[in-house]
Amino acid sequence: MQRSTRIGVVVSRAALLVVLLTGIVWNVRAAIADQLASRDTPAALRLAIRLDPANPVYPAQLAWELQVADPRTAQSLLRRAVRLNPYDSSAWIGLGLFAEEQGDMASAEANLLHAATVDVTWLPSWSLANFYFRRQRWDAFWSWAQKAAQMVPDDITPLLRLAWNVAPSETDIQNRLHIRQPEAQRQFLWFLIVQGDAAAVADWANRALTPAGAASADDVLSACEWLIQQKHPDLALPLWNGLAVRHQIPFSALQPGSGDAVTNGDFTRQPLSRGFDWRLARSDGVGAFLNADPPAIGFEFSGREAESFLLLSELVPVLPEKSYMLFAQDASFDIPPHSGLELVAADTASGTVLARTSGFAGSEQQSQVCLTTPQDSQFLTLMLDYQRQPGTVPLEGRIAIRKISLLPAPGAACPALPAPRRN
Repeated sequence: MQRSTRIGVVVSRAALLVVLLTGIVWNVRAAIADQLASRDTPAALRLAIRLDPANPVYPAQLAWELQVADPRTAQSLLRRAVRLNPYDSSAWIGLGLFAEEQGDMASAEANLLHAATVDVTWLPSWSLANFYFRRQRWDAFWSWAQKAAQMVPDDITPLLRLAWNVAPSETDIQNRLHIRQPEAQRQFLWFLIVQGDAAAVADWANRALTPAGAASADDVLSACEWLIQQKHPDLALPLWNGLAVRHQIPFSALQPGSGDAVTNGDFTRQPLSRGFDWRLARSDGVGAFLNADPPAIGFEFSGREAESFLLLSELVPVLPEKSYMLFAQDASFDIPPHSGLELVAADTASGTVLARTSGFAGSEQQSQVCLTTPQDSQFLTLMLDYQRQPGTVPLEGRIAIRKISLLPAPGAACPALPAPRRN
């Protein structure tokens, strides 16, 4: 009896040892196979499959390596991969694409739909949208494109490009894809900007300003800025005003012909250099600064600046054929007379200079000039320019500008002015 017990113990231990050794062997084989697969060459992947035939990753990986050189073998490997792992959506997609290439549209569609059944992420939906796009089955295309649009990969641009080829309309794409995530909306904005479609960019931004809009205020401001750069300030102004009404920018809405047309004219805030706020231009030899008390924007000239340059500019909305008073107040510190600094008002569309204020020297200077906007004028550009005067030395010193305003002129129109000049 004791001998039988001892034999049983020995057998049990031997069996356990065999199990342990078998496990070690398979672990070693699996580790070697994994190292081989990491080389990503057909020969290494074939050896990895022999070492670990139950691993579904290796046949799929080898299939992608052979898809061009040996498509038939690649297709067979993908079938093996899905037998080993029925949830491998990329392998099902590969089978679908092979079937499509071979003209078997029924199998292609079935494989792609199966991929979407086992995997509800971006890739199967994107693959089906492409398949139905190629087949020109538009209802199915929009259905799967909409599903893909809800998942927001790192880059949604390929999907937007596909949709734009079907319906080049911001409104249609928004309505069909139901783009809700802020990141996807941001990518859609930059896609429209790349298309160069000003009306579509404006439509996007106006939609973003609605209560259901998913984009950020900064994205709307980017759209506003791009429209201005593309010489569409008329499309940009409603966006600026929409941000102002929603208190997403620290300025009031601009109403042409009513009140002061200048944004941030008292310089209580750092200029945004975007939209309808002041734009600071950088120039070698000139430093800019902002005073808090009293509020003012200042410039310091080193004497090493260029002969002429722009310091400050802003776009302001106006009414056509209307008289305005352009007013500037500065507190110059040591700028000499005839410094070459001028505040210029020009019609934005034509570039025609309508008025210039001179001065900017001494202390607590105030200057104003009356101007009348041309027919069809909608915007003026205000510019603080420097042009070194003949016979003068380069400018040195500091100037602080406390206020710039453009107000409707009271009473009658401006008196006749000299013929306007162009910048």
